[in-house]
Formats: sequence, structure tokens, C-alpha cells
Amino acid sequence: MILKKKNLIFDLGGILLDIHPSLTFEAFAKLGVEESMLNETHSLANSAMLAFETGKISPAELVAYIATLLPPGVRNLPAGELEVRVREAWCALIGDLPLYKWQRLLQLRASGHKVYLLSNTNEIHWAAISRNIAALEGRAVESYFDGVFLSYEMKLCKPSKEIFTRVLSEAGILACDTLFFDDSADNCAAAGSVGIEAVLVERNSRWGDFLLKD
Repeated sequence: MILKKKNLIFDLGGILLDIHPSLTFEAFAKLGVEESMLNETHSLANSAMLAFETGKISPAELVAYIATLLPPGVRNLPAGELEVRVREAWCALIGDLPLYKWQRLLQLRASGHKVYLLSNTNEIHWAAISRNIAALEGRAVESYFDGVFLSYEMKLCKPSKEIFTRVLSEAGILACDTLFFDDSADNCAAAGSVGIEAVLVERNSRWGDFLLKD
């Protein structure tokens, strides 16, 4: 059974947390962003999104950038109101947190596994998700893991090979004894390139027996 590997690394969005990017795109379309910029490939133009997910620009700078994509009637709203509306649209993709998945993380740790989180995320999403996770069982998100690795803090994004080698080094674990779960084939391939066995999981799917049973 693949769970005989000691170290388990989980992606967040689509694996532990349901995500619906189309809802964020719809929210920004309602604010007036050009629909040609709203898809997972282009994703609100690109370099700004990547810069935010790698911690190279601040939330305020992201809001200012998105404001340039909005029609004057929205762009010229009072600064506080504009920021609230942009943040709400940005977080619209955050979906359910299936409780059984989070409880399973604790069971895996109790059975002797080391459990880690490796997520491409940003400061706004992480703050919102952390609040939602704390509301699940009254536990801080960090209490579910032996280590938390976030792209915006590491200044790196999957699928770079370097982000995986950094996780191995900072966690003090071996690639050959590590299993990685993600909903992106590119991310799984990058993990494999440094010797980590990877399992491609369908986005937002219910976990099967391979994860729910030892």
C-alpha cells in the first residue's frame, strides 16, 4: 500500500479544500473585468497573479493592479469599498472544507506519518482559508500538519523543481520515502523529477480507500 511511505505532502486547493475558480472569474466579470482575461490559463493577467502567489507584490499592490482592469464606475469607488469588493471576488473560488479529510490528516499523523502542506497560494486566500479551517473544529490550520509550505512565503511556485527540493531540505525528509498528492499533472511531474512519488487526484473529488484506509 502506497501509504507505507512515511512522509505525505498534500496540495491544498482541490485536494483538502474544494475550489471553484469559475466563481472568481464570474465575480470579476460582474465587476467589469474583460472576460478574455478570466480563465485559468490567463488568470487576471499573468505576471501579476504569479507575482502575488510568489509574494513579490502585496495585497494592496494586487488590488491596485486589478483596479486598472475595472471600468471607471467601479475603479473610482472609495478605496475601502473597492478593496472589499476586489477581495470578495478574489475569494469567491474558496469552497467547502470536507471535514473527513482534515480529520484523516490527524489520523495519519497519529499513525506515525509526517504530514505536510505544499500550496500555491497568496496572502489573501491564505488568510480567508485559515479562518475557515479554524472554524471547522476550533483548531489552527498548522495543527493538522508537521510543516506548512506556502508559495507566497517561499517565493517559489509549483511546478518548479526548486520548491520540492526546498521542502525536502527544510523538512529534513527523503524523496524516496515521500508521497505527494496534487490535482495538477505538471506539479506531479515536477515532484517526480526530484524522486518524490506523486499521486494525481481529481480536483474536488472524494478521497478513495487508498487514502482513507491504512
